[in-house]
Amino acid sequence: MTRNGDTVFATAETVGRWERRLTVLEETMRMGTIRKGSMVVAELAADPANDGTTMLAVMFDPAGPGTGGMGHCVVAPGKVSRACVRADAEGSLRILVDVNSGADRGTLTVTENGEPMRTERVRGYTAWTYSVVG
Repeated sequence: MTRNGDTVFATAETVGRWERRLTVLEETMRMGTIRKGSMVVAELAADPANDGTTMLAVMFDPAGPGTGGMGHCVVAPGKVSRACVRADAEGSLRILVDVNSGADRGTLTVTENGEPMRTERVRGYTAWTYSVVG
């Protein structure tokens, strides 16, 4: 990963690692539906006692022609950060929490157009999937 001021950019290697973890985590938790056109924000509050940084990614994959998207960030222990993406077509949206250690914890909150959808304490690698519907 590279750092530019306060912004952290994921390298192709890091993104590839996220994609491999998503493949391994085929049994992601199905969390419900999101309306097409929604702005989805995932916020992670990482516990201060975590073993290292946590990566948070929100990925949108359209079902047909269209442009997908991905928002991502790195969250230091004891800090809060957000990643967002617009789900502008029908498809699926995945949220991935990629921790440094399987014992790392945090509070994951998802909002749709600013409205809270779900808040849960998570531990270890976490993957949530939403269906985006018209």
